[in-house]
Amino acid sequence: MLQRQKHSFEVDIWALGCILYTLLCGHPPFETTSLQATYAKIKNNSYRLPAVVGVDATVLIRELLHPDFRKRPNIHEVAVFKFWNGYCPDSLPVSCLTVAPKINEKLVCGGVAEHQSFAKAIVDQHPMPPMGTGGDLPQDAASMIITTRDADKRIPKAYASLLTHQLKKLVQCFMKMPNTDRGCDILSKHVDIEFETPRFAPPYFITRWVDYSDKYGLGYQLADNSVGVLFNDGTKVMLDAGEAHLTYVERDGREMYYKANQVPPMYAKKMQLLNHFKEYMREQLLEAGKKSSEPGAELARPPFLSYWFRLKSAIVLHFTNGILQINFFDNHLKLVFCPMLQAVTVITHQRTMHTYSFDSLSVSCSNELSQHIQYCSALVERLVKHYPGPEIPPEEAMKLIHG
Repeated sequence: MLQRQKHSFEVDIWALGCILYTLLCGHPPFETTSLQATYAKIKNNSYRLPAVVGVDATVLIRELLHPDFRKRPNIHEVAVFKFWNGYCPDSLPVSCLTVAPKINEKLVCGGVAEHQSFAKAIVDQHPMPPMGTGGDLPQDAASMIITTRDADKRIPKAYASLLTHQLKKLVQCFMKMPNTDRGCDILSKHVDIEFETPRFAPPYFITRWVDYSDKYGLGYQLADNSVGVLFNDGTKVMLDAGEAHLTYVERDGREMYYKANQVPPMYAKKMQLLNHFKEYMREQLLEAGKKSSEPGAELARPPFLSYWFRLKSAIVLHFTNGILQINFFDNHLKLVFCPMLQAVTVITHQRTMHTYSFDSLSVSCSNELSQHIQYCSALVERLVKHYPGPEIPPEEAMKLIHG
C-alpha cells in the first residue's frame, strides 16, 4: 500500500500480524515518534521482538509480517499454526481489568524464546534461527498457573506519583473556574447523569473495613466479597469471594498462591486472624450472603492494600493496582481515584456510585467536589512521601507500571 501497488487479502494478513504483536508486546511493531520514520520501518520490515515472546508466537508473527505478500499464509493456513494450540483459559476474572492474572508469562505462546536472535530485529534477509525447546514446554493449566510472583517495590511509588501529578493539574483547572457552583456532578445543584462516565468505575474498592492496628492490622472487604488483611508486620493475605483461593504476600512484595484448604502450617496464626476479621465484618458490618466463586477465580489476583493511614477526618487506602480510596468520616463520602483511567468515583452516603473522568471535571466541577479533591490532592502528596525514593515523573512512572 505504501508503494501504491494493488493489494488484496494479504494486507489483512499483515494487519493481523500487527495486531498479534501489539497484544503480546503492548505496542505496535513499527511504532516511532514520527510518521515518516514509521513508514521507513514498515518498508524495511524492521521490528524487534522481546525475548519473552515465545517460539510459536515468533514464527507466526514473522510469517504474518513477511515483506513479500506472496509468501504470507492465507487465512486458512494461519489457523493451523502451532501458536493456537497453547493454553487458553475458559474465562478470565474481573481482576484482569486492573491486575495481571496468575499466568506464567514465560510459558505463554509456547515458552520463552531461547535464541538471542529472537530479541533482535527480524528482517526478511535474516535466516530463521534454530528452535529451542521453548515451543515444547507444557501448555496445560497446571503448568501455566503460577504459584509465586515477584514484585517491583517501585510500582506503588509510581502509581502515587502519577496520581499526584494528575490531581495537581486538575486542581489548577479548579483555580481557573468561576466561584459560582455550575458543576454537573452528584454533589452539585445541577446534577446531570450524562456527565458521568460509568465505564470508568473501579472493579475493586473497599466496602467495609475494621481497624485492629493496635494489635494486628487492618482488615477489609472488597466489592467482590473477597477479604484481606494488611498486618502490622507488612505482610498481606487475601481470601477470594468463594473462599477457595488464598494469596499471601511477603514484606518484599513476593506473592504466593494457595488453595484455601492447603495453606502451609506456618501461616496458621494469620489464617486465624483472617477468619476473625472476616467473621467480625460479616456479623457486625455486613449482610451475610451466598458466596460463589466467579469464573476464572483460580487466575484472579485481586489488588491488595499497599499502605493506609488514618486522620481525624478520613482514612486513606492505597491499593497495589494504583487505586486510591479516601473515606470521609463526617459525611460518609468516599472518593475512589484511578490514575490509569484518570477518573474518580464518588460513593455517597446512600451508597450510590457516580464516576467522572478528570477531563470532564477540569471543565465543570461543583464547589463541594472540587474542595474534596483539593484536600485529597494534599493527602496523595503525603502518600508519595511515605514510599522511599524521590517522586517519579509521569513518563517514567508509566514505564515502570507497564514493565
